[in-house]
Amino acid sequence: MRNGSRFVLLLACAFAQLAAADVQSGRGAGYQPPGAHTRKPDTLDDRVNRMGQRLGLSDPQKASVKTILLRGQAMSKGIWTDPNLSGAERIQAFRNIDRQMTVQISAVLTPEQRKKYGLPDKEPPPTKFVPGTRLPGLN
Repeated sequence: MRNGSRFVLLLACAFAQLAAADVQSGRGAGYQPPGAHTRKPDTLDDRVNRMGQRLGLSDPQKASVKTILLRGQAMSKGIWTDPNLSGAERIQAFRNIDRQMTVQISAVLTPEQRKKYGLPDKEPPPTKFVPGTRLPGLN
């Protein structure tokens, strides 16, 4: 039994030294070696290209979708930084932007592409949105 106790004590000391070495090196808990998180965030072009591959978009369609997404990003940034909006108003504004972008993207797609995108087969309802204006619920 005495040899078994020494082994456990020796093992505990070894783990303690390893933990101390990690703390001293600045690694600490959750340390990831360099290169472990090599995936970069998606860019807007990455999103448009993936959507183009999935739906079979033409180059003019990709350009239209990119413009819609850029506009949506700009509006979202404006909402995010608007100090006059409450949390509920901000959420509603983001939902309005999402709906508006869905309608605009749907208008660019063919019926087959709308099915792949998960939208109804028919034409989307006309939109009253004018680029550069505020969305309903934000006035």
